[in-house]
Amino acid sequence: MAKYFDITWIIHHGHYDDINTQHYSNENHKIIVTGEKPKRNNIYSNNSWLIPFYFLISKHLKKNRYDLIFIHLERFCFLLPIFSPNQNYALQLFTAAISHSKLKNMINNLEQKFHIMFFHKIIIGTSWMSEKFKLGKKQVICPKWGHVRISSVPKCFDAIRLLYVGTLTNRRIHETAQGLSIFLKNNQVDVNVSYDIIGTGNDESIAELKRSIKQYGLSEIVTLHGFLSDAELAGFFDTCNVGIAYIPITDYYNNVVATKLIEYHLSGMVAIATETNENIKTVSSNNGVLINDNPLSFADGLLKVYENLKNWSSEKIFKESEVMTTEYLVKTETVLALKSLM
Repeated sequence: MAKYFDITWIIHHGHYDDINTQHYSNENHKIIVTGEKPKRNNIYSNNSWLIPFYFLISKHLKKNRYDLIFIHLERFCFLLPIFSPNQNYALQLFTAAISHSKLKNMINNLEQKFHIMFFHKIIIGTSWMSEKFKLGKKQVICPKWGHVRISSVPKCFDAIRLLYVGTLTNRRIHETAQGLSIFLKNNQVDVNVSYDIIGTGNDESIAELKRSIKQYGLSEIVTLHGFLSDAELAGFFDTCNVGIAYIPITDYYNNVVATKLIEYHLSGMVAIATETNENIKTVSSNNGVLINDNPLSFADGLLKVYENLKNWSSEKIFKESEVMTTEYLVKTETVLALKSLM
């Protein structure tokens, strides 16, 4: 982005005190860190810092002029156009609420709708959100930001090396272990199979996954790594050849962009993905298989991957996924979309 605009980030010290901002700064990309870290970890402290934070930003805006002020949706961000009106603001919405609790989803979505009232220009992640939040009278853009290629290593399909990266909470990842067990039981597989699961979640989800691994005798095949840093992740994207994007097909997940699915493809991996509205847009016969969200369907997806091991082409996946890279999409879509708001 800094190739096309002069960018200034204003971020709160409390959330980014462990990040070396100098590493990300250059002539056209400046980072200003302000505010104080909350002294206690509770609901009051974790929210009370926001009001003085927006006040500090408003003081900065009175001394500096920007063509576009891009606001990530955060609690109390509606205060900024009140503290500092007559600015060209655009509010970015990331996604609708994705809790399994209908009550929490309703409250979260109502909070987002309340904030939307204070902004005329809105940036959304998927076109579905425009209908969800009834944005017809707003100026709305839906730019594609793209993703960074984690691995450029061509994958060898002489084995099935599965990889799941993401949260374990409410994703029913234990069903993939059950599906793997069904696949191995029903088929005479003549290649090595491994499954690396990277991520963490609530105690219930972790315990259920561990029980499934033990119950189905997969301890020698499935490895639960827990949380790993980006640097530690890279090696798995080099060696694994099948990415798992197992997202339950529910009202609240159905239209959410699966970031990891795109990262699997950008790394030359085949994907097994549940058939959500967004995953359908990404998965093709050249880069993976679509499944339902249950163990039997996961087993069927594994069988399709196995039967086509000789046909998968990492080079073809690399080439087709080029249009999803940050460099390509920023140049062809994002820059033009942002300029339309200026």
